[in-house]
Amino acid sequence: MQKDSLLNLKGNLRYRLEFQLSCESGRADSAGAFKREGCFIKMNRKMNEVIGYQLGATAHLLHNEHNRSLAAHGLTRSQVKVLYLLQSYGLQSQAQLQKQLFIQGSTMNGLLESLLKSELVEKTASRSDRRQKLISLTEKGRTLEKTVWREAMQIEEKVTDFLSEEEKQYLLQTLKTMQGKLQKETEEQRNE
Repeated sequence: MQKDSLLNLKGNLRYRLEFQLSCESGRADSAGAFKREGCFIKMNRKMNEVIGYQLGATAHLLHNEHNRSLAAHGLTRSQVKVLYLLQSYGLQSQAQLQKQLFIQGSTMNGLLESLLKSELVEKTASRSDRRQKLISLTEKGRTLEKTVWREAMQIEEKVTDFLSEEEKQYLLQTLKTMQGKLQKETEEQRNE
């Protein structure tokens, strides 16, 4: 019987898992035991101790809060991301937006069509290449983006008001570092 083993799982992250080795006969049960050379290893997993689980659960709850706010304006999170990018960086091609949002062309088309229909964005032909369409915010889109951004900042303040400014900055930097690492690994896997 072995307890408190450290398992190295890809990179520097280590998850502490307690497990028991039991060489009883029988089948793997639905509680997480699995067969290994006639024995069973049963993991006593503590999901609440896993960073990825906590990040996912927190993101899910935060998304729900944002979705409630956005629904009052008839918007989705994906649509707001388009509005944000256009507000922040100005006129952009559909391909530029698609790349920044990490989405497929068909998804981008659907987002733009709904935003065009709502008169939040407009398409114009590029002066240098008439085949290329450039996307920009309408006045209505600019106003709505500012409103939605203000509401998002209010939500963020509400969920982080117990943290000091230093703790908020540390949390933000840690999350950015994790995101960068994951994006880099994703790119490397695509290039293999």
